[in-house]
Parts: sequence; structure tokens; C-alpha cells
Amino acid sequence: MDNYDVIAGGELTARELEIRSYIANNLNTAIPAKIQDFNPDNQTCSAQPTIKRMLADGGSVDYPLCQDVPVYFIGGANWQATFPVNSGDECLLVFSQDCIDNWHSSGDISEPFENRSFDLSDGFALVGFRSAANAIADFDNQAFTFRNKDNNIKIKLTDNNIEVDYKGTKATFNQNQIILQAGGTTVTINNSGLHVNNAIEATGQISSDAGIDAPSIVGNSQELVNHRHAYTDDGSPAITGVPQ
Repeated sequence: MDNYDVIAGGELTARELEIRSYIANNLNTAIPAKIQDFNPDNQTCSAQPTIKRMLADGGSVDYPLCQDVPVYFIGGANWQATFPVNSGDECLLVFSQDCIDNWHSSGDISEPFENRSFDLSDGFALVGFRSAANAIADFDNQAFTFRNKDNNIKIKLTDNNIEVDYKGTKATFNQNQIILQAGGTTVTINNSGLHVNNAIEATGQISSDAGIDAPSIVGNSQELVNHRHAYTDDGSPAITGVPQ
């Protein structure tokens, strides 16, 4: 006999033990599970609880598969955040105190379809709870991050900047500047202008109200800054000086 069989200095009655057994076997609150399949059209899943149910004789059995379980996605008003849900993803199942069938089909205030409470048929799936074996690697505790498992595709928000990174191609934004990085090229936009550390190729016209300052300018395959050409003035060949 364990401590749960004794209350107020006395043993539980047979009826009280029966009630306790009924509650233990029928009152479902929350349990970790794994997604078996997901329906993206109505955002429901089937999920298998990953803790076995203990029996009175000391044995254990698997819980039944929970089906047609609504999956939680954060959202409000006209905005939602969605993410893929795959077979094998871990989740937490929580169970309603009343039957959810009529509510789930209509979204309205409604009477329960059946008189049941905390039943395995009335679960909700919260995807994202993880066992220690599946903890997030390279967790960044200094930023709010949207990322893939490999951490090479991500959007990271901190108090100082926003960073978008796709496998090394990055865009970093803060209140002073924007920095774009792709391969060996870096483009920086700030109060002093546009700064590029590599070649620029344009298919349209480039114009400037303040002139262009460069050690070399090529136009139509001709170098213009130090350009010279031959001419004759009095019949004798000559070469012009550089542009003034």
C-alpha cells in the first residue's frame, strides 16, 4: 500500500479506490506524443503518445493513436505564422474538459456532441515541445530566431539589428546601415552613400548630379580618364593631352 491509499489517518474505502482508479484511467490531461501524419488542409494530425499507460498488474500498454487532432499555429486577426509539420515531430497533447467535435466543425458556441470529459478523442497538439534527445542545437539565447534545423537558413532579431541569412548570403539591417553580403561582394548603404567592394555592372543608364570620381572610367570600350587621340592641326600629326 502506498501513501496515496491513506488519507486523514485512515485507509481509502473500496469506493474511493474505485473512483481513484477511474480517474487514473479516464482523466487525460497532457502527454508527450509524436506526429504520425498531418493534414495541411484542415491543420489536424494523428499523434501517438510516447509514454505507455501503466496497468494495475504492473504491466503497460501503448495509448491508442489520437486522430483528427487540431494543431496549434500562432495567429490573430488577419495574420498567421505557419511551419511544416512532419511525421516524427514531437509535440504535447492536451485534452479538453468537454467534447470538441461540434466546436471544431463550426467554430461557434455549441453543445458538446457527446458527454465526455478529458477524453483522448478531444486533444490539441502543441508542436515544438522537445525531449532532451531532440533539443535544439546551437540555440541562440540572445536573439529571437526563425531558423531551420541546420541553422544555416534563418532570420534573427536582436535589440540592435535584423539579420537574414541564407547559407552565407546575408542581409543585416540596423538603424544606421544596411549590409548585403553575397560571395566575396559586400554592399553597404549608410549616411555616407552606397559602398561596394566589387565590380558593378549596369544594363541601364547611370547618372549623377555631382559627377563621377574614379581612377579609371571606360565607355564604349574606351578608357576616358586618360584618353588621348591623334589629330592634325597644321598638317603635322599630333596627340592630344588628357582631358581637362
